[in-house]
Amino acid sequence: MRPAKAFVLLWFLIAAPTLYGQATKSALEFNDSGKVKLAGGDREGALADFNKAIELDPGYAMAYNNRGVVLNESGDYDGAIKSYTEAIRLDPRLAKAYYNRAISKTAKGDLDGAIADYTSALKIDPGYRSAYNNRGLVHARKGSYAEAVADYDKALALGDDNGQTYVARGVARGESGDYDGAIKDFDKALQINPRNASGYINRAHARHLKGDMEGALADYGKAIEFAPDYAEAYNALARLLISCEKAGCRDGKKAVE
Repeated sequence: MRPAKAFVLLWFLIAAPTLYGQATKSALEFNDSGKVKLAGGDREGALADFNKAIELDPGYAMAYNNRGVVLNESGDYDGAIKSYTEAIRLDPRLAKAYYNRAISKTAKGDLDGAIADYTSALKIDPGYRSAYNNRGLVHARKGSYAEAVADYDKALALGDDNGQTYVARGVARGESGDYDGAIKDFDKALQINPRNASGYINRAHARHLKGDMEGALADYGKAIEFAPDYAEAYNALARLLISCEKAGCRDGKKAVE
Protein backbone atom coordinates (compact mmCIF):
# COMPACT_ATOMS: atom_id res chain seq x y z
CA MET A 1 0.00 0.00 0.00
CA ARG A 2 1.48 3.35 -1.05
CA PRO A 3 1.13 6.21 1.42
CA ALA A 4 -0.69 9.41 0.53
CA LYS A 5 1.48 12.36 -0.40
CA ALA A 6 1.53 13.96 3.01
CA PHE A 7 4.81 15.77 3.45
CA VAL A 8 4.77 17.91 6.54
CA LEU A 9 6.52 20.97 7.92
CA LEU A 10 7.02 21.64 11.64
CA TRP A 11 7.05 25.35 10.93
CA PHE A 12 5.56 27.94 8.64
CA LEU A 13 6.72 31.48 8.21
CA ILE A 14 10.30 32.44 8.98
CA ALA A 15 10.64 34.82 11.91
CA ALA A 16 8.11 36.97 13.62
CA PRO A 17 7.32 40.36 12.11
CA THR A 18 10.22 42.73 12.65
CA LEU A 19 10.33 45.82 14.83
CA TYR A 20 12.06 49.01 13.73
CA GLY A 21 11.91 52.67 14.53
CA GLN A 22 13.27 56.18 14.68
CA ALA A 23 11.48 59.53 14.98
CA THR A 24 11.35 62.51 17.35
CA LYS A 25 12.94 61.82 20.72
CA SER A 26 9.77 61.43 22.79
CA ALA A 27 8.09 59.18 20.23
CA LEU A 28 11.31 57.21 19.89
CA GLU A 29 11.43 56.63 23.64
CA PHE A 30 7.91 55.23 23.65
CA ASN A 31 8.70 53.13 20.58
CA ASP A 32 11.80 51.69 22.23
CA SER A 33 9.88 51.05 25.43
CA GLY A 34 7.21 49.25 23.41
CA LYS A 35 9.80 46.98 21.82
CA VAL A 36 11.23 46.07 25.21
CA LYS A 37 7.78 45.33 26.60
CA LEU A 38 6.83 43.21 23.60
CA ALA A 39 10.06 41.22 23.87
CA GLY A 40 9.14 40.59 27.51
CA GLY A 41 5.66 39.37 26.60
CA ASP A 42 3.78 42.48 27.72
CA ARG A 43 1.65 43.01 24.61
CA GLU A 44 -0.80 45.34 26.32
CA GLY A 45 1.97 47.60 27.55
CA ALA A 46 3.72 47.49 24.19
CA LEU A 47 0.54 48.44 22.37
CA ALA A 48 0.01 51.39 24.70
CA ASP A 49 3.55 52.61 24.07
CA PHE A 50 3.30 52.31 20.30
CA ASN A 51 -0.03 54.14 20.38
CA LYS A 52 1.61 56.91 22.44
CA ALA A 53 4.47 57.12 19.95
CA ILE A 54 1.94 57.55 17.13
CA GLU A 55 0.03 60.15 19.12
CA LEU A 56 3.23 62.17 19.58
CA ASP A 57 4.33 61.73 15.96
CA PRO A 58 1.46 60.81 13.60
CA GLY A 59 3.92 60.49 10.72
CA TYR A 60 6.01 57.84 12.46
CA ALA A 61 5.76 54.95 9.98
CA MET A 62 7.84 52.58 12.09
CA ALA A 63 5.54 52.97 15.07
CA TYR A 64 2.59 51.93 12.90
CA ASN A 65 4.65 48.94 11.74
CA ASN A 66 5.49 48.00 15.31
CA ARG A 67 1.89 48.39 16.44
CA GLY A 68 0.96 46.03 13.63
CA VAL A 69 3.39 43.46 15.06
CA VAL A 70 1.62 43.56 18.43
CA LEU A 71 -1.81 43.27 16.83
CA ASN A 72 -0.66 40.39 14.63
CA GLU A 73 0.76 38.52 17.62
CA SER A 74 -2.52 39.11 19.45
CA GLY A 75 -4.51 37.55 16.59
CA ASP A 76 -6.03 40.84 15.41
CA TYR A 77 -5.00 40.37 11.80
CA ASP A 78 -7.38 42.99 10.42
CA GLY A 79 -6.03 45.56 12.86
CA ALA A 80 -2.48 44.58 12.02
CA ILE A 81 -3.10 44.91 8.28
CA LYS A 82 -4.63 48.35 8.83
CA SER A 83 -1.60 49.46 10.83
CA TYR A 84 0.89 48.10 8.28
CA THR A 85 -1.07 49.76 5.47
CA GLU A 86 -0.74 53.12 7.21
CA ALA A 87 2.99 52.53 7.66
CA ILE A 88 3.26 51.86 3.91
CA ARG A 89 1.23 54.97 3.11
CA LEU A 90 3.66 57.03 5.17
CA ASP A 91 6.75 55.26 3.81
CA PRO A 92 6.15 53.33 0.56
CA ARG A 93 9.76 52.07 0.65
CA LEU A 94 9.34 50.32 3.99
CA ALA A 95 9.98 46.74 2.91
CA LYS A 96 9.40 45.35 6.42
CA ALA A 97 5.85 46.68 6.45
CA TYR A 98 5.01 44.83 3.22
CA TYR A 99 6.66 41.70 4.64
CA ASN A 100 4.78 41.97 7.93
CA ARG A 101 1.47 42.66 6.18
CA ALA A 102 2.03 39.53 4.10
CA ILE A 103 2.31 37.49 7.30
CA SER A 104 -1.04 38.82 8.53
CA LYS A 105 -2.65 38.25 5.13
CA THR A 106 -1.39 34.67 5.14
CA ALA A 107 -2.94 34.15 8.58
CA LYS A 108 -6.27 35.37 7.17
CA GLY A 109 -6.01 33.06 4.15
CA ASP A 110 -5.42 35.88 1.64
CA LEU A 111 -2.64 34.02 -0.13
CA ASP A 112 -2.67 36.09 -3.33
CA GLY A 113 -2.48 39.28 -1.26
CA ALA A 114 0.42 37.84 0.73
CA ILE A 115 2.32 36.93 -2.45
CA ALA A 116 1.78 40.47 -3.77
CA ASP A 117 3.17 41.96 -0.56
CA TYR A 118 6.21 39.69 -0.49
CA THR A 119 6.83 40.65 -4.12
CA SER A 120 6.63 44.35 -3.20
CA ALA A 121 9.11 43.81 -0.36
CA LEU A 122 11.50 42.05 -2.75
CA LYS A 123 11.29 44.84 -5.29
CA ILE A 124 12.49 47.21 -2.58
CA ASP A 125 15.04 44.79 -1.12
CA PRO A 126 16.11 42.06 -3.60
CA GLY A 127 18.31 40.49 -0.93
CA TYR A 128 15.45 39.85 1.48
CA ARG A 129 16.02 36.12 2.03
CA SER A 130 13.11 35.45 4.38
CA ALA A 131 10.71 37.15 1.94
CA TYR A 132 11.76 34.66 -0.77
CA ASN A 133 11.37 31.81 1.71
CA ASN A 134 7.95 32.94 2.91
CA ARG A 135 6.67 33.62 -0.60
CA GLY A 136 7.77 30.09 -1.46
CA LEU A 137 5.81 28.73 1.48
CA VAL A 138 2.69 30.56 0.31
CA HIS A 139 3.15 29.30 -3.25
CA ALA A 140 3.45 25.78 -1.85
CA ARG A 141 0.32 26.24 0.21
CA LYS A 142 -1.49 27.15 -3.02
CA GLY A 143 -0.10 24.02 -4.71
CA SER A 144 2.18 26.06 -6.99
CA TYR A 145 5.22 23.90 -6.34
CA ALA A 146 7.36 25.04 -9.28
CA GLU A 147 7.02 28.65 -8.12
CA ALA A 148 7.76 27.57 -4.56
CA VAL A 149 10.96 25.77 -5.60
CA ALA A 150 12.06 28.83 -7.59
CA ASP A 151 11.65 31.02 -4.50
CA TYR A 152 13.46 28.54 -2.26
CA ASP A 153 16.31 28.47 -4.81
CA LYS A 154 16.64 32.24 -4.46
CA ALA A 155 16.45 32.07 -0.68
CA LEU A 156 19.12 29.36 -0.56
CA ALA A 157 21.40 31.40 -2.81
CA LEU A 158 21.33 33.96 0.01
CA GLY A 159 22.07 31.34 2.70
CA ASP A 160 20.30 28.90 5.04
CA ASP A 161 21.62 28.81 8.59
CA ASN A 162 19.33 26.14 10.05
CA GLY A 163 18.36 23.88 7.15
CA GLN A 164 14.65 24.71 7.17
CA THR A 165 14.61 26.16 3.67
CA TYR A 166 16.08 22.89 2.39
CA VAL A 167 13.27 21.06 4.19
CA ALA A 168 10.69 23.37 2.60
CA ARG A 169 12.16 22.90 -0.88
CA GLY A 170 12.28 19.15 -0.31
CA VAL A 171 8.59 19.15 0.63
CA ALA A 172 7.73 21.07 -2.55
CA ARG A 173 9.79 18.66 -4.65
CA GLY A 174 8.21 15.68 -2.94
CA GLU A 175 4.71 16.99 -3.53
CA SER A 176 5.67 17.37 -7.21
CA GLY A 177 6.75 13.71 -7.37
CA ASP A 178 10.51 14.45 -7.41
CA TYR A 179 11.37 12.12 -4.56
CA ASP A 180 15.06 11.91 -5.40
CA GLY A 181 15.37 15.68 -5.39
CA ALA A 182 13.39 15.82 -2.16
CA ILE A 183 15.68 13.30 -0.47
CA LYS A 184 18.76 15.31 -1.51
CA ASP A 185 17.26 18.41 0.09
CA PHE A 186 16.39 16.57 3.30
CA ASP A 187 19.94 15.13 3.33
CA LYS A 188 21.33 18.66 3.13
CA ALA A 189 19.01 19.91 5.88
CA LEU A 190 20.17 17.09 8.14
CA GLN A 191 23.82 17.84 7.41
CA ILE A 192 23.18 21.36 8.68
CA ASN A 193 21.12 20.23 11.67
CA PRO A 194 21.34 16.50 12.48
CA ARG A 195 18.54 16.86 15.06
CA ASN A 196 15.98 18.28 12.61
CA ALA A 197 12.92 16.09 13.19
CA SER A 198 11.05 17.54 10.20
CA GLY A 199 14.00 16.61 7.99
CA TYR A 200 13.84 13.00 9.17
CA ILE A 201 10.09 12.56 8.90
CA ASN A 202 9.93 14.10 5.43
CA ARG A 203 12.89 12.05 4.20
CA ALA A 204 11.19 8.98 5.64
CA HIS A 205 8.05 9.77 3.70
CA ALA A 206 9.99 10.25 0.45
CA ARG A 207 11.81 6.96 1.02
CA HIS A 208 8.52 5.23 1.75
CA LEU A 209 7.10 6.51 -1.53
CA LYS A 210 10.19 5.19 -3.35
CA GLY A 211 9.74 1.76 -1.72
CA ASP A 212 12.74 2.07 0.63
CA MET A 213 10.91 0.74 3.66
CA GLU A 214 13.96 0.09 5.82
CA GLY A 215 15.33 3.59 5.17
CA ALA A 216 11.94 5.08 5.98
CA LEU A 217 11.76 3.01 9.16
CA ALA A 218 15.12 4.31 10.33
CA ASP A 219 14.16 7.91 9.62
CA TYR A 220 10.83 7.68 11.44
CA GLY A 221 12.76 6.31 14.41
CA LYS A 222 15.12 9.31 14.30
CA ALA A 223 12.20 11.74 14.08
CA ILE A 224 10.71 10.18 17.21
CA GLU A 225 14.08 10.25 18.96
CA PHE A 226 14.49 14.00 18.45
CA ALA A 227 10.80 14.94 18.79
CA PRO A 228 9.22 12.36 21.12
CA ASP A 229 5.95 14.31 21.31
CA TYR A 230 5.59 14.54 17.52
CA ALA A 231 2.36 12.60 16.98
CA GLU A 232 2.61 12.59 13.18
CA ALA A 233 5.88 10.63 13.37
CA TYR A 234 4.18 7.86 15.37
CA ASN A 235 1.20 7.85 13.02
CA ALA A 236 3.42 7.65 9.95
CA LEU A 237 5.47 4.87 11.53
CA ALA A 238 2.30 2.92 12.29
CA ARG A 239 1.11 3.27 8.69
CA LEU A 240 4.48 2.01 7.46
CA LEU A 241 4.43 -1.01 9.76
CA ILE A 242 0.94 -1.91 8.57
CA SER A 243 1.86 -1.63 4.90
CA CYS A 244 5.34 -3.15 4.96
CA GLU A 245 5.61 -6.85 4.13
CA LYS A 246 9.28 -7.25 5.08
CA ALA A 247 9.92 -9.03 8.37
CA GLY A 248 12.22 -6.27 9.61
CA CYS A 249 9.50 -3.68 9.20
CA ARG A 250 7.14 -5.73 11.35
CA ASP A 251 9.44 -5.41 14.34
CA GLY A 252 8.00 -2.27 15.94
CA LYS A 253 10.54 -2.32 18.75
CA LYS A 254 13.43 -2.44 16.29
CA ALA A 255 11.91 0.45 14.33
CA VAL A 256 12.32 2.93 17.14
CA GLU A 257 15.58 1.72 18.67
